[in-house]
Amino acid sequence: AIENAGSYKPCTKAAVQKIEPTLNSGPTFTVKPAEKTYTILVTADTSAHHFEIKRLATGVVEYPCSPKAKGGCPSSQSWISG
Repeated sequence: AIENAGSYKPCTKAAVQKIEPTLNSGPTFTVKPAEKTYTILVTADTSAHHFEIKRLATGVVEYPCSPKAKGGCPSSQSWISG
């Protein structure tokens, strides 16, 4: 966002893959950028398990996942604590 006058809109899937090339051959993921927020959603290739990184407009970053207490998603449904 610093490079783009505070906007996350240029944070596309291609931009993320350029920063982290291992994602080119990794699991399926989507990027949903907006002016002050973004969501990156990763879906496991062999199951319906989802892991997200969500930046809220307040600056808070959340790490939700599903399904609860399965496939690496803890019962708190947050894959990073704190």
